[in-house]
Amino acid sequence: MATKSSSLPKYVRSDKGDALYYIRFVPTRLQRLTTERKIQIPLDCTESSSTKSILEATGRASEEFDARMKLIEGTSLEAATDDVLEAAVIALLRKLDKKPGAFANLEFKPTKDLSKKQIEAIKKQAAEQMTDSLLDGVDANPFVKEKARQALLKGSRKKRKRISDFWAEWFKAAMDGKSDRERKRYDTVGKNLLTVTGDGYVDAADAEDRLHAGMDAWVDEQIALKKGKPGIQKALNLWLAAMRRGAKKNRLRWALVPPDLSAIRHRVKQKDTLDQQQQVLLADSADCLHGALCLLQLQTAAMQSEVARLDLKKALKSLNHSTPYLLFNEDEEGKTANRRRASPVMVRPEIIRKWLPEIHEWLNSVTESNVSKKLSDWLTDLLDEKYTAHGAGRHTFKSQALAVAANPLHVAEIAGWATGGLQIGQHMVSTYGRSAIERSEQLQALANTSRLMFAHMVDEAPANVVPLKKSKKKPTKARRG
Repeated sequence: MATKSSSLPKYVRSDKGDALYYIRFVPTRLQRLTTERKIQIPLDCTESSSTKSILEATGRASEEFDARMKLIEGTSLEAATDDVLEAAVIALLRKLDKKPGAFANLEFKPTKDLSKKQIEAIKKQAAEQMTDSLLDGVDANPFVKEKARQALLKGSRKKRKRISDFWAEWFKAAMDGKSDRERKRYDTVGKNLLTVTGDGYVDAADAEDRLHAGMDAWVDEQIALKKGKPGIQKALNLWLAAMRRGAKKNRLRWALVPPDLSAIRHRVKQKDTLDQQQQVLLADSADCLHGALCLLQLQTAAMQSEVARLDLKKALKSLNHSTPYLLFNEDEEGKTANRRRASPVMVRPEIIRKWLPEIHEWLNSVTESNVSKKLSDWLTDLLDEKYTAHGAGRHTFKSQALAVAANPLHVAEIAGWATGGLQIGQHMVSTYGRSAIERSEQLQALANTSRLMFAHMVDEAPANVVPLKKSKKKPTKARRG
């Protein structure tokens, strides 16, 4: 995937076409020690390169810059870390327009019969001569020149892992069986945190400190963008899962601690008032694609993905039942199967049945974000106030249940929320099938709870709900004087 210029990592710029360079100025405190003022390191990438390639190249360039600054500062290379030495060698080889292993496997065609041992000896001698000739007269630290000589002759040592490798390994394992939408969302989390943290070596001395600093900086960015605490927490959980998995597999003694999010306040969850519910669901405007979907989500607390997975033929039949209902996640396996449930539809089921084919086709042809945007716009236009489909659906459902003190087990069953035990719908469908649900007393009980919750919108209230009527005032008798 191509990377836009505005989303390039810090210090990365395009120059000479779309080629990318890591460009930084020498710190003022070191300028008296060198004639160099600006360091420009080619990344061997273009703006059309993948984000992963750009991040990896940026990490290498950042390490090289730090190494060159230490050289200018006068750090003893004999006592330097492997990271500094490697970066110094790479910088020298770049000046010579060579890469590690340039003379490691020379082509040699003998003119006469020679043994394999003799051929290898000739190739080795030729490689050493070419290397000495290349480095002769080069003005560089002798220690770095010797390391560069070994790199030219032997190539790079075993590839060291970077932070992006830990993320990629976890992502591959964790995304097995996930939808494209989930893959894309998780991938974005990794890219964003990698951009802030930097793609350094995991065995570097400061790797753990960089990870902590990166997480702190990323959280500060999210707070500035007014992102919600749940989203930030989930992204950090994914990132930490990847890093801890990699550390465990590679026996790194990291003690990663997530940033403190206690100062972030939860957003106030949106929910419709009774008047707004009636305005949305009982008005003629509800007889449309968007209104019918809002009507469905409010009564069943269903997510858009659950509606999209309905068996359309069976769903239309169940809405025509004497007790209209929808059976969600009927044929699903794994985690989704835990939300298998029968949810009664007591408010205007005929509207939902009318529009369900079109709703089903729409949800399976566009992204969830597209659907949410359209529903939000529809609700906002209708109510003259900013509303989201999630707020008008699941949040309002829960608020309404609390307002009428509805049976919590029934509420959890209708919405598919965990109750600590086997759900009615899950057990009935798995064991006996749809026919058992339609004949069961449980469905009637759930329907009564739904009527109780939405008594202000159904013609037939449950038996335990008595409408309040104003008593007629009896005319007062005139007092006799």
